[in-house]
Amino acid sequence: MTLRCELMIAIEKWVKSWNLPQADAAKRIGLTEPRLSDLMGRKIGKFSLEALVNIATASGLALHIEISESA
Repeated sequence: MTLRCELMIAIEKWVKSWNLPQADAAKRIGLTEPRLSDLMGRKIGKFSLEALVNIATASGLALHIEISESA
């Protein structure tokens, strides 16, 4: 849940930095406007981690996942 939340916030900030109308931003990412609205409204329950990774990639963000042994 934490990873999804962090990813959603990062996408939201990135999309807002474009200063585009929501309809144009949705087209740029390949989403419908209602779907982007759900993302921007942080409706986390509507997004799987996989969906958020795909959206982040489509929006031009690079993701790095690190897995390490716990201390």
